[in-house]
Amino acid sequence: MTTVYPAGREAEPKSLPRCRVATLPVAPSRFEGQVTALLANRLRIVTLIVLAPSLVFLARNLLEPQRFASVGRLGLAVQAGVVLVTALLAALAWGFRRLPLRGRCGPSS
Repeated sequence: MTTVYPAGREAEPKSLPRCRVATLPVAPSRFEGQVTALLANRLRIVTLIVLAPSLVFLARNLLEPQRFASVGRLGLAVQAGVVLVTALLAALAWGFRRLPLRGRCGPSS
């Protein structure tokens, strides 16, 4: 289904709408702070769950030469890149005291 806009009117809104995450279009809930803290703590735990085994397998591939031969240089480089990206995301998650629950949907103007 397509929407036909009359000539002379702008088809795009002037400001971008805000993203809504599990919220209703009513006043903020009294539990919003608790939900935000719970989600932030879970995100921090998940980053550690992903980072720890990645580091273990990277260290094992670096320390055991016969395992390094089976992975190859490209595989080791990809694995190191994944560990680096995961570590950066974990640092971001653990670096902020309060992670915002809401954000903008797209570039801000």
